[in-house]
Amino acid sequence: MDVTTTGRLVIPMNISPLRPDPEAYRAAETDRIAAVLDGYRVLVIEGTDAAVFLQAQLSSDIASLAAGTAQFSAFHSAKGRVFANFVLFRSGREGVPPRFYAILPSDLAGPLRQRLALFVLRAKVTLSVPENLALVGIGGPGAATPATGDHASLSASSLAVRWPDGRVTVIVDRGAVDAAIEECEKRGARRAPESIFDWLGVRAGIALIDAALSGELLPQALNWDVGGGVNFRKGCYPGQEIIARTHYLGRAKERLFLFHSAAAPPVPATRLFSSAFGTQPCGVVVNAAFDAEGGALVLAAAQVDAAEQDVRLGAPDGPRLTRRPLPYAVPEARAQRDRIA
Repeated sequence: MDVTTTGRLVIPMNISPLRPDPEAYRAAETDRIAAVLDGYRVLVIEGTDAAVFLQAQLSSDIASLAAGTAQFSAFHSAKGRVFANFVLFRSGREGVPPRFYAILPSDLAGPLRQRLALFVLRAKVTLSVPENLALVGIGGPGAATPATGDHASLSASSLAVRWPDGRVTVIVDRGAVDAAIEECEKRGARRAPESIFDWLGVRAGIALIDAALSGELLPQALNWDVGGGVNFRKGCYPGQEIIARTHYLGRAKERLFLFHSAAAPPVPATRLFSSAFGTQPCGVVVNAAFDAEGGALVLAAAQVDAAEQDVRLGAPDGPRLTRRPLPYAVPEARAQRDRIA
């Protein structure tokens, strides 16, 4: 049987994953859901020099990240392509060496640790992907309530991380995952599959690449410059020159778009086609999830000129994608931007 590896699971080509229970969507839209996140891992960066080290390696402004808060961030290749993008949380308190937690797709946690380790040199920094740490995801309008509420987390040994888009991930000991889900249920959350948590991210326009697209896209193609994942006034970091040039010269011809498909969710890196580009691909799927109203929601990096035309999935005559609005504004692709001072 033919199979396709998505970076999180293996799906037989002729079998679609099951669409979640409609009740889970309703809970995610009106209240909150809790899910075990098997498709994500945690990279821990700690040590006296951790903040300075990350400031020099990542595209977000680590210096502005206060303890107890999170921001979107990314590590890039020298050519400005996103090697991995993620949510970065800073813990710690005054007088204690900082500790950072990067939450990202499972198949990039190890490679990101290995790549960052090349730049540690003599810095007092430790990088690890602890096997004993797991994640519970909470989403919906009331996401912060069961995770935080009057408490810092679900238990004394867990850590709640609120994402910039409103979702929450709780870092727990792997042996305490079931207990954490049960605690969320006690606080009013509905247990749901991981795909519902991912669907909320797709609907919010938050694209996280996995290994299939690592090193392929500029951050602007993921709209990572819109939500704070790229800071254009901080110091240098790998790929900064190319990323800044694209920004200041207004030449981001490829952007992230939200589409709806009547077909099942396509796997990451599935090619897009448009009549504006003939038989040449005009973009790629980044994330996709079953939609509440049927079919799938698809986040795709696509040429702006193509997205304004008809867009097809997988082949020039493949399923048609219908454009949906993103919940945030995106700069005009060809507008002339202010030049670097």
